[in-house]
Amino acid sequence: MREKTYLTRKLSQREQLVAEKYYYIIFYYMRYHHLNSDEWYDILIIPYIQSIKKYYEFDHLQQYSIKTIIYRTLDSARCNQYRKLKRIYKRIISYDKIENYLFYVAPIAPQINLEKEACSNLMLHEILNNLSRDCFKFCVNTKN
Repeated sequence: MREKTYLTRKLSQREQLVAEKYYYIIFYYMRYHHLNSDEWYDILIIPYIQSIKKYYEFDHLQQYSIKTIIYRTLDSARCNQYRKLKRIYKRIISYDKIENYLFYVAPIAPQINLEKEACSNLMLHEILNNLSRDCFKFCVNTKN
């Protein structure tokens, strides 16, 4: 299989000029898809640069506009990132049993502060304990 040289080499002078010329496409793309630029810029900038390298390395891509190649590469990077996050969330999903109740625990996003999450879980446990005691008292009082 042919080695992918566009992954390791630096941009040529011509590619640098093109990268500067079409730099606005990244921001247009993020705005169009309602992506937070603080989070997504680092994810999309590398595929953006690689798309320009690919465009000039592979002759069959020359039949398309460079904007099309850049846009489709950014689409692919966005989908790959969502797929990656979905895999992470699937591993984090769990079910916890508190007393006789089975609770679905929503996936914890990697950005969430674990200390806050632990405190909120303790508060939830305390609320459920109080509710179950109150419910038991209510049930006993209504039977008599």
